[in-house]
Amino acid sequence: MGDLDIDGAHTRHLTPMEMGLGPSRLHDRGRREQIAQAHRLIGPTIMGRLSHVQYVSGVDPVFAGLHGYEDIGDGRSYRTTAACYYPCHLSGPRDRRVTTIILPVAEPGWTGVRTVVHELGHALDEVTRFEHDAAAVTRYAETNRREAFAEAFTAWVWEGDHRPALDTLALFRSLVWP
Repeated sequence: MGDLDIDGAHTRHLTPMEMGLGPSRLHDRGRREQIAQAHRLIGPTIMGRLSHVQYVSGVDPVFAGLHGYEDIGDGRSYRTTAACYYPCHLSGPRDRRVTTIILPVAEPGWTGVRTVVHELGHALDEVTRFEHDAAAVTRYAETNRREAFAEAFTAWVWEGDHRPALDTLALFRSLVWP
């Protein structure tokens, strides 16, 4: 964050890591098991590709200084909505930024394991360099290509849901069996 000179006093803003709110800080202990369940559903091969992903839960990410985004643009707030943040979205020193899934407090419509899987779908999209355009499998997936990818991944993991298109299934299978 950096040093500031306010009214002649030399003060230092703490980074989220220094405040104890940095990556992989699960302040909401109830989410630990849901994250672990999501990891088990996804499996070790793909989770190995996502080993860099960190988690923060149980805090308002804007208040904690993790990022400065508030309005999602559809009536929801980033303060209370789960989201996957790529390094370019996070505050703090660039060399300490990693893809982080933030599961904030008081999230309306929290769907537990399924939400974690969806957010990990965004992280997987980053790992694949955002190169695959998945067809929308849900109404929410029609929002944009990023949501289409994450929703297709969720549908693939959550067998029995809407099925992703064959090219998307082939991509996910190739990530499990290279």
